Amino acid sequence: MLVDINFIEKTQSTTLTFNIDSFTDSLSFKNALGIIAVISSDYYLDPEIDEEALREFIKMAQDQKKDKLSFEVSEEGLELELK
Repeated sequence: MLVDINFIEKTQSTTLTFNIDSFTDSLSFKNALGIIAVISSDYYLDPEIDEEALREFIKMAQDQKKDKLSFEVSEEGLELELK
């Protein structure tokens, strides 16, 4: 699984961008959740996202003809943008 991780010093946040095509099996979902959890822990956050939520996000992206999930992680929380 490829993930684009960007640390943004100005806003003190991190973006994680996943291609929805990377989610092919249960292991890919677990890997993505692990990456999100590790980055979130740097901000003392519990992302409270599970595999079912990721599947819903992917379905939303497909419905909107988007091909990426982009999470912004900061002290404010976790935000999702479909790209």
